[in-house]
Amino acid sequence: MSQLKNDKSPRVSLSVMGLVVWITETETGDLSECNQVLYQSSLWKDICVKENSKKESLYWTKAVQSVQKSNIVVTNHAFLIHYASTMSHQMKPIVLLDEVQQFEHSLEQYGTVSIKFSNLFLLQQLWSDYYLNSMTNFSKDEEHLSRTINRKLLEICDLYETWFEELNRGNYLKESIVFTNEEWIETIHHEMIRAFTKSIIQLMNYLQENSGKTSLFENSIQLLQEMKDSLLKFQESNHSYFVIERKDQYGQEMIEVLRVDSVTHVFNHFKKTIKKLIGISATIPTFTPLFYDLKAQENLTIMDSKVNSHAHHIFIPNDLVSVTAASSNQYHEQIAYCIQQIYERNGGRMLVLMHSIEALIAVEELMVNYCKRNHIELLAQKGSQLGRKIQRRFQEKSDSILLGVYSFWEGFDSGGVSIDSLVITKLPFPNPVTTHQQIVQLEMKEQNRSYFCSLFD
Repeated sequence: MSQLKNDKSPRVSLSVMGLVVWITETETGDLSECNQVLYQSSLWKDICVKENSKKESLYWTKAVQSVQKSNIVVTNHAFLIHYASTMSHQMKPIVLLDEVQQFEHSLEQYGTVSIKFSNLFLLQQLWSDYYLNSMTNFSKDEEHLSRTINRKLLEICDLYETWFEELNRGNYLKESIVFTNEEWIETIHHEMIRAFTKSIIQLMNYLQENSGKTSLFENSIQLLQEMKDSLLKFQESNHSYFVIERKDQYGQEMIEVLRVDSVTHVFNHFKKTIKKLIGISATIPTFTPLFYDLKAQENLTIMDSKVNSHAHHIFIPNDLVSVTAASSNQYHEQIAYCIQQIYERNGGRMLVLMHSIEALIAVEELMVNYCKRNHIELLAQKGSQLGRKIQRRFQEKSDSILLGVYSFWEGFDSGGVSIDSLVITKLPFPNPVTTHQQIVQLEMKEQNRSYFCSLFD
């Protein structure tokens, strides 16, 4: 706190005031208790401890001790995986896992390591500003040090820029590239990562030798240490896939390099720490590396309706435009028009499953006036946390249109009331060219399974 008392920035002052209140009142150490308006990443990074191996992580230790004393623990997937990695093999719990179809995604996130290239540009900006603002007051040693550091940083940034230009040449990197471990080792990208690691370590050593000659030493070492740690951790595993993606950050395109551990590899380590895993789910996708061989022990029971219902009608538009960036507005207009036409035939309650939140918002805007004119309740699931509230309103209104996304694709509880129309705007299959699905395809290939055939089984 003493380092921040002279900082005149209003944002830092607000963050410090919020921090003082939080520190005196928190019992958990959980940053989610704090007002996000006051959050400033550069400040909070200095006070929080994410690595559970650090002794200073008081609240993590308290949370783990509390879990160890409890007979029943309710938590989320991410904490469960993280906590399981710290458990002794003698205290294996029985795990009851709700929404088990989401667990694979949590395992993938846990096994993902990214390289902190952004630190490199933050460091370059730090030293560039320092040189420009203080050059008239430099001693001879300080000026020499500043020039040397800036030159070394420029050399590393040039290495990055050369790599990026090579990836851009010939449209090689359109969105993302995924490599197996064997493929990665043979690429120039593998050598580039090793070259970055070597350069960062050399720069750190040079700074250590001149630690007493600059006020930027602590900030610089911290940024370099984070980047070095991410580079070394990135190169650790032999059961991984490697991803190069385009990423827009601070208004400019950058390279994001990820190491994604095999989901089955992470899951096998997780299984060793537990006694038994019981999963609960209404839907388990079989076109995944993890759950394809699971068998449901209790099947869904379908109750016969005593109400006489009319025959079902299926409407398939055959004149919709192909979805591209240029035609998306026209496509949304056509979807809204189709929804209106179908609703005028059936009325009642209509559930519309949208393929993205962007499409949902666009179609909602196009439907507002139509619904007002016809006294129809228009509901939209704009966040997964709003699902229950919207479902209740949908049940209460006999004339309503509900636009759903997120969890509604996995299952929808209408609470016993009938749904008169169901509109599906896109077949519920994942896009095979996304990074995640490319990794799924590679894992399934290692299992001698066909991605395409499993998808449509």
